[in-house]
Amino acid sequence: MIRYIGRRILVTLPTLWLVTVVVFSMVRLLPGDPAETIAGLHATQESVAGLRQELGLDRPLLVQYGQFLGGLLRLDLGRSTMSRAPDLVENRGP
Repeated sequence: MIRYIGRRILVTLPTLWLVTVVVFSMVRLLPGDPAETIAGLHATQESVAGLRQELGLDRPLLVQYGQFLGGLLRLDLGRSTMSRAPDLVENRGP
């Protein structure tokens, strides 16, 4: 029984890692720039660049992926691109 549970855990870990890679990749492959979307149509290039830096979009993809995984471990799903409100799992109300 313990061997069965151990095998299941060993299969689950790579599966969870693959899911995180797919989700991260799909979000990054969406058309458009998240910083431009959040900043709005009439934003200056400087404000968009500042927002990109604030969101960490100017960092390498591996660093962004590491931050994504760290956020998942803390149950922090980031900020909404529409309202800029925190999207924390533990703050979800009924």
